[in-house]
Amino acid sequence: MIINLVSMKKNIKKLYTPLFYMKIIVLLFFCFAESGCKKFIEVEAPITSVNGGNVYTDDANAIAAITGIYAKMSNTGFSLNFSIYPELSADNFTLFTTLQDLNYTLYFQNALNSLYTNSPQFWDDEYNFIYTSNAAISGLSVTNSLTPAIKQRLLGEAYFIRAFHYFYLVNLYGDVPLVLSTNYIDNSKLSKTPIASVYQQMISDLNQAKSLLDDQYVDASILRKTTERLRPNRMAVNALLARVQLFVKNYAAADAASTEVINKTDLYSARIPLNQVFLKNSMETIWALQPMRFEFSTDEANLYIPSESIGPVYLSASFLGSFEMGDLRRSTWIGELVFDMYDYPYPAKYKALYGSSTLTEYSIVLRLAEQYLIRAEARAKLNDISGSQSDLNEIRHRAGLPNTSANTTEDLLTAILKERRIELFSEWGHRWLDLKRTDLINSVMQKEAPFKGATWQPYMELYPIPYADIKVNSNLTQNTGY
Repeated sequence: MIINLVSMKKNIKKLYTPLFYMKIIVLLFFCFAESGCKKFIEVEAPITSVNGGNVYTDDANAIAAITGIYAKMSNTGFSLNFSIYPELSADNFTLFTTLQDLNYTLYFQNALNSLYTNSPQFWDDEYNFIYTSNAAISGLSVTNSLTPAIKQRLLGEAYFIRAFHYFYLVNLYGDVPLVLSTNYIDNSKLSKTPIASVYQQMISDLNQAKSLLDDQYVDASILRKTTERLRPNRMAVNALLARVQLFVKNYAAADAASTEVINKTDLYSARIPLNQVFLKNSMETIWALQPMRFEFSTDEANLYIPSESIGPVYLSASFLGSFEMGDLRRSTWIGELVFDMYDYPYPAKYKALYGSSTLTEYSIVLRLAEQYLIRAEARAKLNDISGSQSDLNEIRHRAGLPNTSANTTEDLLTAILKERRIELFSEWGHRWLDLKRTDLINSVMQKEAPFKGATWQPYMELYPIPYADIKVNSNLTQNTGY
């Protein structure tokens, strides 16, 4: 059977010191407790919440508050949810059975509704993280009690975190309330902000973060360099900025931001074997989340890799059909289980299963291959054909493939989208977001819907806003179709 993540040991793996993580656990308890942070847009923050008045008065507490955000992202299946559910919404995954898990089925058949509350609550989760980053920005901006270098670093991380979570919020829900404070009275009355304005806020936040961070990776002290790539640096900011600029079609800016990352060859390289890409702190890694559970590397490996029988999801026929002959990613990043006389291919980018006392893999959030693909697309849009081909070939060569045959803008864009599908499958919902931003979602999903036992409607490209939020805020309108 697939390992039951709910019943696993809940011990927190020591990362730096017991005292340091005790502070994080206390902060997480207060900040993310169900009664304290459930609806940050509508409900007043409790007196125990993380804010400038009770946290940002000394270095240790301030560091623990920001580190606690990463711990929360790592310890709640956050990366797994973003890697599996949007993929189910798109065309890369198939369910073993639609009778196994209603959560999976609703996403797979694009049958979400605003009343169902058991599926992952991306809306609530993202606003929880945004609230905490708002509190951090507010507290760090006014405090005079911290070591200046620590204050600067933490403030840069807080701006980055806010932009990161807004990126996923708008790409799942479209226009959303732009919450930039912790004032619950004002927040409870906010209406939707046009997505273009939210993107501009992301760009502003990322430029702020870029001015505050440097290229070094630092440990828990914030002041010491480390080989661990667990706290975002300026290159992580550039990586997210490149993605955001690509999505808003500012191709020159996307090219410039991705180039800064690609040119940082002392830290990053795509020229590593495929079986090393997803190892912790690989040269591909720009930013990752460290596991927080005892003898446990990643949620992704423990869900996708079957033990005695096939897991809840496997890879779709249309996805497998997109591989070229000789693509080494097919044999390196995909496993197969023969069950009941059928082959079930599953994602195997992460391979470390529960039970090992040595952590060998971290959940990678941002990695270098995406930057090459971003720049390839931006350059194709800018009519830099040879530059686009060169970046695309960098990814193809590592996969054992020859140079691309695409030599026009249109053909290159088609080839890049195909390459993104293969390179980035089962990671952070890339396929779902790509189909939407390229306006291909309706044509692709109409073809895919019969294989899902579903009927596709255009409104399904956005997820529904939870009814509970609509009910308490008369200025907040539901997405069309729900």
